[in-house]
Amino acid sequence: MEISNLAITSFKEWLASPPPELIQEATESNPWFNEFNIRYAFQAFSDWMEAHMINEFWERGKDLSPQKIIWILSGNIPGAGFHDLLSAIATPGESILKLSHQDSPLMNALALKIFEINPSAQKRVSLTSTLPINVDLVIGSGSDLTSRLLSEIWPHQPKLLRGNRFSIAVLEEIQDYNALAFDILLYNGLGCRNVSHIISFLPNPPDAFLQALLNWPQDNLSKSYQEKLKWEKACQQVYPKSFSLPHSLPIVIQPAATIRPCETGTLQWVSVNSVAEREALISNASPQIQIIVGRDCKEGRSQHPGLWDYADQIDPVKWIRTSMLEKN
Repeated sequence: MEISNLAITSFKEWLASPPPELIQEATESNPWFNEFNIRYAFQAFSDWMEAHMINEFWERGKDLSPQKIIWILSGNIPGAGFHDLLSAIATPGESILKLSHQDSPLMNALALKIFEINPSAQKRVSLTSTLPINVDLVIGSGSDLTSRLLSEIWPHQPKLLRGNRFSIAVLEEIQDYNALAFDILLYNGLGCRNVSHIISFLPNPPDAFLQALLNWPQDNLSKSYQEKLKWEKACQQVYPKSFSLPHSLPIVIQPAATIRPCETGTLQWVSVNSVAEREALISNASPQIQIIVGRDCKEGRSQHPGLWDYADQIDPVKWIRTSMLEKN
């Protein structure tokens, strides 16, 4: 079904100015969400809404044989499952989207708008809060624990599982610290494309970088994040692991020798002595790294992926095609 420019333009306008009551419902449902983050996410989605792009995106799976697919959606940032919704529409057969309770108001609203511009999709794509057992394929996003649970529920079906990931930045490859602060603090430091590690030849964070973090408006951080930040700062006073930095800093910066997952509200500062040491650390952590800001995207754009940017760099439609070939 060819989607018209008029329908896409209408949806694009809705994304650019989502209803206030929807924002209120979403923030009441998930205290980690706030109006700034929701509007930013929807504006990023609106950039995908060009008729030629959407039609091409939805056409690429039309030759697949129909399958029954369960998509388990993440809900850690606003509209986290929207890209999977668009990918589900690109596949024939039945797609069942298991919504995250953290993000169900936004995802329900996005799905309804998508079904308005593509009514035929509603016949194949459904939203649910439960997990059906009899499916052909499983596509899931969430934590590493979620991945293990899904493997237990569907031990025999082919699975594309996306676990914990994070993003990093190499300070010497960054030109705009204010933009880098955006990559660190947008969505309250949540999401696999969030920068949680800085690698640098400097032993301490430079003043210009700290000032960029201090410039971040407090109103852009949810109340839940601010409470988590208070906890992390209190922990540092009892078990000092951080640098001596301004108390008003909107994140705790900790020195680290390796690249590994860290708590929300903290940023790992990994000091290295050589390029070889830096690249070895990055290589060792590569299975957990989503993107490297400054290499994979420009600073300030880590949480603004394009329509053709996929979680873990795996196109689910291509994965479905490969899985079908392997089964046959």
